[in-house]
Amino acid sequence: MKKCFDLEKDSRIWIYGAGLIAENYCQELLRQGYNVEGFIDQNPDNIVEICGRIVRRPDIAEEVISRDAVVILSLRNGLQQEIVAERLGNAGFCKLLYLPMHIKEPLSVRKQYRKNYARLQEFDFAHIKNVPIYGCEMGDTGDVVIEKNETKVIFWCPITSLYSGTRLADEIKKRWKINDELMTQYIDKRIEEMYPYIKLFQYCRNQEADPSSYLELQGRITQEEKESLLEDRKRLYEVFEQAYKYEMNFFTDSPSLCSWNESGHFNMYDGLHRALYLVSKGYKEVPIAVSREDFDKYILSAKNTGCDL
Repeated sequence: MKKCFDLEKDSRIWIYGAGLIAENYCQELLRQGYNVEGFIDQNPDNIVEICGRIVRRPDIAEEVISRDAVVILSLRNGLQQEIVAERLGNAGFCKLLYLPMHIKEPLSVRKQYRKNYARLQEFDFAHIKNVPIYGCEMGDTGDVVIEKNETKVIFWCPITSLYSGTRLADEIKKRWKINDELMTQYIDKRIEEMYPYIKLFQYCRNQEADPSSYLELQGRITQEEKESLLEDRKRLYEVFEQAYKYEMNFFTDSPSLCSWNESGHFNMYDGLHRALYLVSKGYKEVPIAVSREDFDKYILSAKNTGCDL
């Protein structure tokens, strides 16, 4: 199955939404010679046609529209676009042109969607190319460099290449009272397997999650110690939440620190909480800082294993 599609003159195009934006898209598409078959709208009311094209409700559209059609989402609300895209994707439509908000999509995929949606808004239809097929695995190994100099590289690294540290410094163990026996279970493990941390953030998010495994890992024994640490972590969580909502640069300005493991992955030795907060949010990539030498090794390893950078 192809992983991308282009908007062609003979593409069977449907526009989701029946407002002014949708009408403007249709008029310009038709003017440039594209094949607009109709519109999809949740509440068409008495609207039968726009620009001479039929308007159908989603339930009817799912029955009669070809699954190979390109569906352009013209909704103003970005979050609503995400909901509609997921519904269309579940119904079997895979050629969607929309503005993604969903952080469960790899960053490289979201950037490609957004780049093409910007071309749509500019009526630059001829350059709408390589739009990701919805639901098609694009691969998570593409790096997105944030900053690079002679000694250091900061980039969005796929979590599939990130593992927990191979050791903890003695002073950190002493300061945090780490439970050595339990911690050995999480040495050099994929960071998405660090379930105690994931459960902690789920607990802070008021989800049904038990933070006891995290507290035990941190060596907290008495009730007072547990409550104190939970209060501290709730404050940390609020800092992350505020940054996530209003200042995402917080995470790129304070990337997790990693070093290259010759087994073919990075080990994280600082910033595990920051990284796992993003993982708990569904991120496929997190910002990390590595030496230029380690970054070059990562690039070489990815190429040797056939990963598409």
